[in-house]
Amino acid sequence: MNRYLSELIGTFFLTLSVGLAMSYGDRFAAIAIGAVLISLTYLGMKASGAHYNPAISLAMLMLKKVSPKDFGFYLLAQLVGAFAAAGLVMLVAIDDSYVFAFAPGRGDFSVQAAIVEVILSFLFTLVYLVTTQSKVTRGNDYYGFAIGFVFMAIYFMGAPISGGAFNPAIGIAANVVTLQLEPLWIYGLAPFIGGALASYACRVYP
Repeated sequence: MNRYLSELIGTFFLTLSVGLAMSYGDRFAAIAIGAVLISLTYLGMKASGAHYNPAISLAMLMLKKVSPKDFGFYLLAQLVGAFAAAGLVMLVAIDDSYVFAFAPGRGDFSVQAAIVEVILSFLFTLVYLVTTQSKVTRGNDYYGFAIGFVFMAIYFMGAPISGGAFNPAIGIAANVVTLQLEPLWIYGLAPFIGGALASYACRVYP
């Protein structure tokens, strides 16, 4: 039970940081989100593995690092945490015009947004897997910084095109709570594809 609560709490605060930082409409929100992710990764690694992202949980399932039962409860915990945080963001946002939702950043380029979500979710998941599961890097002390900094990088690169979710729980929760359902398929599907591909690519590394 503790591992599921850890995933719920971590996903809640990660989603909250994304929503509140995005409310300023500033690409430098990535720095705040990345810093929170670094802290949350160290906070929850020993309790649950600090996934906070269904794409990572899927990759871990495919690598047989978590059981199907754990994957199901991880997914549930992550969604509950994300939905709770998305609702709170909309409650406390100062600007009434702010809508915490994701959408393609350059017109209606849904395919381009999906490609970016797949590729950058792949990179993010691959960094997580190699820094936390590889025999060579296992037991290191820098994994939290690697995970947090790569998120900062992919947000800077991808947010102008895809909106910058890279996490199905956050993407689904934000868009459902705000009833922005048209681009939901991008954020509910593309990161999972990236995570699944990363589960194969990580086998290249010792």
